[in-house]
Amino acid sequence: MSAKLVVIVTGGSQGIGFAVARDLATRGMCVVIADLVNAQNSACTLQECGLDVCGYEVDVSDPKQVDALVEYTLTEYGAIDALVNNAGIYSSLKPTEFESLALDEWRRVFDVNVLGLFLCCKAVMPAFRTGGRGSIVNISSGAIAAAIVATVVLIVKFPAALVALTLGCLFFNVMAKRFPTFH
Repeated sequence: MSAKLVVIVTGGSQGIGFAVARDLATRGMCVVIADLVNAQNSACTLQECGLDVCGYEVDVSDPKQVDALVEYTLTEYGAIDALVNNAGIYSSLKPTEFESLALDEWRRVFDVNVLGLFLCCKAVMPAFRTGGRGSIVNISSGAIAAAIVATVVLIVKFPAALVALTLGCLFFNVMAKRFPTFH
């Protein structure tokens, strides 16, 4: 079991996620960079700086893969103290008219940006309860569900859904602590 805090950072192989992973590792935390691609390469980059980081390739929209990520982290470090939900589809999207948006693209964005957040939160909760603590940081864009400019829609990170999920998790955890019979 690690004496240092253990943090999973989804979407951690580039951009904001990589910066967060680097910062946390620099502050002495054990960091698992969880991403669909380049997780290992990004971890190696930080390991070369002497940081305690490992990479794990995962599709956050797949419950079995998310459970495997949590199991790997627990096996590797013995605990999970925090989760940073940063995974999301955004930069690869092309602005399009709303009625031209393909259903499969909409579903994939929702599955990664919203369902993935839910699955990751759900998967780490048992480790948080076992450890007696845990923190979750949900990163999203500043737009609410979509930015509409002259009939052009750009799906961002479904911020309203992320806020609702975050508040829902908080509510159920507070209620479960105050009222043990609350389900």
